Amino acid sequence: MKAIILAAGYATRLYPLTLNKAKPLLEIGGKTVIDHILDKIKQTDITETIVVTNDKFYKDFETWNPGVTVLNDGTKNEQDRLESIGDINFALKNVDEDFIIIAGDNLFTFDLNELLDFAKDKQYVITGRNLPSLEEAKKHGSIEEMDGTGRVIQFVEKPENPKTKLSAIMMYCFKKEGKQEIINYLETEYKKENPKTLIEWLTQKTEVYAWINDSTYFDIGDKEKLDEAERWVNEHTS
Repeated sequence: MKAIILAAGYATRLYPLTLNKAKPLLEIGGKTVIDHILDKIKQTDITETIVVTNDKFYKDFETWNPGVTVLNDGTKNEQDRLESIGDINFALKNVDEDFIIIAGDNLFTFDLNELLDFAKDKQYVITGRNLPSLEEAKKHGSIEEMDGTGRVIQFVEKPENPKTKLSAIMMYCFKKEGKQEIINYLETEYKKENPKTLIEWLTQKTEVYAWINDSTYFDIGDKEKLDEAERWVNEHTS
């Protein structure tokens, strides 16, 4: 299995901190965000880590860790970025085995092996967690309905009236057999007007399962979340 870390955003909400530094290379508790993720990956049997970044920060990631494969998506600024879905499509063309996709600004505390064990016999697995409120759930992909086996029956991206506080984070485990189907979707149907998101499309087409974990997790989207994560890490590693 390979790990794909998405790190090609420009993080304008964190300016000036990210004006000349990629968000995953910001430090939390004396260690970069992406190194926190890499530490989790090293505890698994994942054989290779691939980082997808942009042309602006490509050299920074190349020198960051020579043991990691770094891909340059070719974008140079916020205006021409591929966004997560475009970078997933770009990365998949460089993967020929099972893979896990992780956002480069995820700071999580759970053991990745638990997720990988859950996903062993399943084609498509997403990771879910319960948010504090339904209001917060409006901002995320909502796991609206599941059955007793963990299969997602209904998934809605940023619903106006979510049925549940259970939402997906950017951490997906997919089998290699589904790779080409995903690429085909992203290069055809997704480019049409008002496309479904990848997870919405998958849940309507095939079996998608959700692994739920409510341990401490931070999506480093702005300075407030960055500071909150910094406080938590310092309190729990001192």
